[in-house]
Amino acid sequence: MTVDELKKLIADALEVDPADVDDESSTETLEVWDSLGHINVLVALDATLDGAVAGIEGMKQAYSVPKLVALLRERKLLD
Repeated sequence: MTVDELKKLIADALEVDPADVDDESSTETLEVWDSLGHINVLVALDATLDGAVAGIEGMKQAYSVPKLVALLRERKLLD
């Protein structure tokens, strides 16, 4: 998965225009990225990455693109 694919996945999970999700998007910049929206993002990520996300420590608190990118790169799940 690439960063652009991650941003598209986040946009789809939050049901927003992909142009609204950028490298700095977070719960602070996207109103729909609330607790329920975050669950939708995590479920979509887990489905896309064949269940690899469920066991990653810190994903529940990764409320931004930069945090998600960092965690996924640590696990070699993001190019």
